[in-house]
Amino acid sequence: TIEAEISLSASKNSIVGNGTDSVTFKVMQGGIDVTGESRIYLNDTQISSSFSSTTPGTYTVYATKGTKRSNEITLTVTDYIPSNVTLSASKTSITADGSDSVTFTVKADNNNITNTSAIYVDGIKINGTTYKTSSAGNHSAYAIYKGVKSNTINITAKAVERIIIFAE
Repeated sequence: TIEAEISLSASKNSIVGNGTDSVTFKVMQGGIDVTGESRIYLNDTQISSSFSSTTPGTYTVYATKGTKRSNEITLTVTDYIPSNVTLSASKTSITADGSDSVTFTVKADNNNITNTSAIYVDGIKINGTTYKTSSAGNHSAYAIYKGVKSNTINITAKAVERIIIFAE
């Protein structure tokens, strides 16, 4: 018996690169779904039958089953630009002792994008997601992701109370 050719289909040809939008691939052979017995490749790297990404670009997808190779599908992952960016803080008041800190979280359309966003306090980009200071006063924080600026959060840094004891 000669095995029938295999054909690859996709639920859609374009997804948004937000890490949650996905495409599902199906491999058919002689009218039978053989996805589970096939291997699916994206740019020559094996993937599962469902795929999502955060890397924009154009990808070539094909499947194999035994010695058979399917048609190729071009998949486009478009750049994700959020409609809004939201900054939140673990707390809005810290002690200005250089060790008490606030941790920031950045979200866009309910996706956590903290690690790929820039967070600013008083207009200066901070390293990481936590902020601590020895300067008492009010500090303002915001985030920027792909050119979209978040809301501003005010952080109050309270002066450290010092007790001075005079020896006689």
